Amino acid sequence: MTDMAAAPAESSVLRRTRRSMPALFLLWLVTTVVGPWDDAYRLVFHALLIPATLVLLYYGIPDSMKRDPLLRLTGAFFAYVAVSSFVVGPNPISSDLKILRWALEAFVCAAVLWLFLSCAVRAPLRWGRFMLGVALLGAVAALTMWSRGRLEGLGALQHPIQGSSILLAYLAVGNFLLIQGLSRWRWQEFGLVFLACLGVACFIFFGKSRGPILAFAVYVAVLLPLSFGRINLRMGASIFLLVFAASLAIIEWQFGLSAFVDGLIDRGDSKRLTIWTGYLLYPPDSLLLGHGGGVAVENTNPANQFWEPNNLYVPAHAHNLWIGTYAENGLIGVGFLAAIFGMLIRTCWVHSRTRAERRGLLGLLALVLMLTLTDEHTLVLSLKPIWLFAWLPMILVWLWLRRDGEDQSSDQSTLWRERV
Repeated sequence: MTDMAAAPAESSVLRRTRRSMPALFLLWLVTTVVGPWDDAYRLVFHALLIPATLVLLYYGIPDSMKRDPLLRLTGAFFAYVAVSSFVVGPNPISSDLKILRWALEAFVCAAVLWLFLSCAVRAPLRWGRFMLGVALLGAVAALTMWSRGRLEGLGALQHPIQGSSILLAYLAVGNFLLIQGLSRWRWQEFGLVFLACLGVACFIFFGKSRGPILAFAVYVAVLLPLSFGRINLRMGASIFLLVFAASLAIIEWQFGLSAFVDGLIDRGDSKRLTIWTGYLLYPPDSLLLGHGGGVAVENTNPANQFWEPNNLYVPAHAHNLWIGTYAENGLIGVGFLAAIFGMLIRTCWVHSRTRAERRGLLGLLALVLMLTLTDEHTLVLSLKPIWLFAWLPMILVWLWLRRDGEDQSSDQSTLWRERV
């Protein structure tokens, strides 16, 4: 009797969790752009998304997830980072334990995104509209609070560089899903794409971060029109021209175009070249393993041998994903990073159905590479903004290409799809 009574309860929990999955993920995405405080989106992720994922996995991990090559590769990368930090660097044990916790959390975050983004690839039109709406919402909310300084937003958008990167990633993901899901364009979709592009443009330009500004220019001028394909290329070109003209008009109105450009030039390279020179000329003691993720910057070779002797600014991190990975995790870490991007690029090239789809997916990866060229330093962190503008689009690209692949055809995977 006890077993028979327990079965319906389990089924009910699974059914409620399954139905709430998309809503929970949408709530989390909204919280990242309009959260009442900067850690609100982390709280939602840990308090809602992770427990929902654990409930789903309790009833059976799908074969497609167990055998997924990207999850296996990233899991090996996270394990390497966690273990190597105990081997190298003058770290206190507390720092090594922190890196271990971050690596475990990073793998959990990857698994959560893998499961929840599976909903997006099955309903691209609906999710594309939502992602564009979230990007527009975040930009408008920030603009309403703007006080003439460098623009900052709510939730995870409170840093000008990272906030711009997040909104640009949301914009690109939303545009890709919308383009792939539409059978024909209507004025509502055209207006949504235009307004989202314009809102994100204002956020990025008013944030005055040159990396995101350059990435946005390349995306709107090149990557977005190419993703429309030959048939709708005019649509992409029209959006670019309208956004370009409107952006110039807004900049001229608020700052004056020449003053805006002069301000960007006067800031120089923000000491990026000095930062990168230090890391490249004074490598870690172990070229293979790096100096470990838990080492404070002031205890590294570049700080001791280059920045401090020359009275130069000691940065918080490398401000470049590849250089930062090289410094913290050595050549082995760079190899893992190259393998992850190489796997994604190869899969895009081989498994894309159309040229427009391939260009759209490669455009998302190119955007991630651009956004991490002058900021961030590692992919192995606790839930941080880089999860929103790097891991989210990367995992979406992977799932989009494998949504109809062989790994989805097993009996257990079919049962999973029916349940979830």
